[in-house]
Amino acid sequence: MDYMLDLFIYDIRIEAFLNEGLELAARVHDDLFKAVVSRNPVKAAEAMKAHMEVVRRYYH
Repeated sequence: MDYMLDLFIYDIRIEAFLNEGLELAARVHDDLFKAVVSRNPVKAAEAMKAHMEVVRRYYH
């Protein structure tokens, strides 16, 4: 029974980690979109770098 509880808690932690990643990815994606629309290559490069960091941290 403790094993099932441990699995449940572990699953909740994974889900929270991925939800945090999704929220951060949404904010970063919004920044990336704004940078591209503004046609500012420096802001676009910074936003793309931030986007890749989110992908690397949460989804690889």
